[in-house]
Amino acid sequence: MGGLFPDFLGRWRVASFRRKWRRANPHNETQAINLFDPNRVRVGPHSYGGLQVESWGGAEEFLEIGALVSIAGGVKFLLGGNHLMDRATTYPIGVKFLGAELDATSKGKITVGDDVWIGMDALVLSGSSVGRGAVIGARSVVACAVPPYAVFVGNPGRVVRYRFDAETARILSGIDFSALSADSLRKLGRLLTAPIGFSDPSSAAEVADACASGL
Repeated sequence: MGGLFPDFLGRWRVASFRRKWRRANPHNETQAINLFDPNRVRVGPHSYGGLQVESWGGAEEFLEIGALVSIAGGVKFLLGGNHLMDRATTYPIGVKFLGAELDATSKGKITVGDDVWIGMDALVLSGSSVGRGAVIGARSVVACAVPPYAVFVGNPGRVVRYRFDAETARILSGIDFSALSADSLRKLGRLLTAPIGFSDPSSAAEVADACASGL
């Protein structure tokens, strides 16, 4: 019985936090997977998926996710947890023996731009940024700045190609996805889901113009 109550209490706390997260985020469809500080996480409109956020309480720890971001199952965001390597030992002596509250360090804020797709079981580390329109492959490790509209895979992660050429990507980058309401997305649905070629600035411009006008 002794082990059952803490387990139940832990599940209850997570379930309660999930409800609070949803009430605070009616503009998106993200779900809290674990307990985290909601003041350290900001998510834009229409983004969806599970948020498994690991935080150690460092001042630099923050996660910002843009609009229309797709997050697959098992994705983890590590806001910190780094051990110092320029010491005699990487062990957290300060916390374990010297009364320090925090030994773990962070490389800074994680930023995920609009229209990013993060594949299943990917790991995004502190200090990373994922540019607008990028695709992160399943089980990839992100520990750097991923360029906009790049397809990024592997561990260590690398860019294997781009979704569009520079001019087409530039035009698409002008779309303010955060300003599009659900009604606008329904009206623009056919255009937004029509194929755009790798080098196809005319089609990109048609989409961008329609989004700007809201038609």
